[in-house]
Amino acid sequence: MSVVKGQGSVIPCTKPEKTCRKWILQAYLGRNKLTGKPEKKQRRFQGTKTEAKRALREFIAELEACEADFDQSVTFADYAKRWLERRQRDVRKGTLRKDGNRVGNLLMYLGSARMCDIDADMIAHVMDMLAAKGGVSGKPLSGSTRQGAFMTLNLVMGDAVREKLIPENPCKLVERKRRPKNDTREKDSLTLDEARMLQALLMEGEPDRHRVGVLLALNCGLSREEFTGLRWRDVDLSSRCLRVQNANTADDDELMTTKNGYRQRIVPLTAEVAGRLSSWKALQAQKLGEKGIRADDQTPVVSNPVGELMHPEAFGKWWRRYRAKIGLDGYGLHQLRHTYATILCASGTDIITASKLMGHCDTTTLARVYAHVIPEYARRAAANVGSVLNGDAGVEPVPFLVG
Repeated sequence: MSVVKGQGSVIPCTKPEKTCRKWILQAYLGRNKLTGKPEKKQRRFQGTKTEAKRALREFIAELEACEADFDQSVTFADYAKRWLERRQRDVRKGTLRKDGNRVGNLLMYLGSARMCDIDADMIAHVMDMLAAKGGVSGKPLSGSTRQGAFMTLNLVMGDAVREKLIPENPCKLVERKRRPKNDTREKDSLTLDEARMLQALLMEGEPDRHRVGVLLALNCGLSREEFTGLRWRDVDLSSRCLRVQNANTADDDELMTTKNGYRQRIVPLTAEVAGRLSSWKALQAQKLGEKGIRADDQTPVVSNPVGELMHPEAFGKWWRRYRAKIGLDGYGLHQLRHTYATILCASGTDIITASKLMGHCDTTTLARVYAHVIPEYARRAAANVGSVLNGDAGVEPVPFLVG
């Protein structure tokens, strides 16, 4: 196909062409430098063929004028570097690190490309290349990793539009079927038998830092960042509760306040979990003392071997080995939090209380994520109402005001 920049064609939408009044104006932009494929822009038009040809010439002139208004020299590498520098003022270091890694993968294929030349086909091709040949690591990237790269690229190009560096965001034009999809195959939550098996393993023998972390995820619904950020000052063993107020982002020596503040909460502990934590506190102090380290209220509950914050990723690596060993491969640490919420709902906990224990700002999240549990909860509630109204034996009537 001969593609000459500045030319175009008028395509009829209906036949016969002689009576057609709906057209597609197609302007040629040359060939994509990365993929070699023809580049074109289209616009719909209504009118006669003569009018459509005139509209095509105006369309091409408009595109050329628009192109002249934008800086043609800025490469993706140049702009991405500036974007990351600005980004560090607005986001946490963990987010900045993720964006930096994603941009690094994109630079392998887009680094020398001019911002004005990057289009939807080029982006889709880059996503395919990341899947086939990989990024900085040299290994093919998973769907979830490529999805993250696409999301960051969308932010970069969106800011470039706002700065009038390019006329439109090409990520918005990538066909949905060509966008990377999350292919992670983690399960929703443990079955009851799996949860009970895991609980038994966590409670047997001497406690250790890793199994205590898993215990807090399964029994209290804490995320990995929350239980690795928990300090003994946050645990009240006498009252059997803990306060979740910080998250370990592994970016600084200091902890970050939990996301948006709403995840701060007080979570009750069962007698068994409180007892396990008490045993671990004493054992941890003993082990640290043998190294000449004094444990105190500032010591992380789930610490590294020298009593400091454990990197969340280090805990994640341990969990992946442990879950394979005990037959729970496919379950991420976050699925333990899902399991906690599922058990809350299935055991009859009202949705407001369950949302507060999970640290959700309202009940919407719980109702959406755990919708598979809510119907059973609702049926059980309806059965309870029926039992009370029918005066079934053994069911205590609910006291209420009589006007």
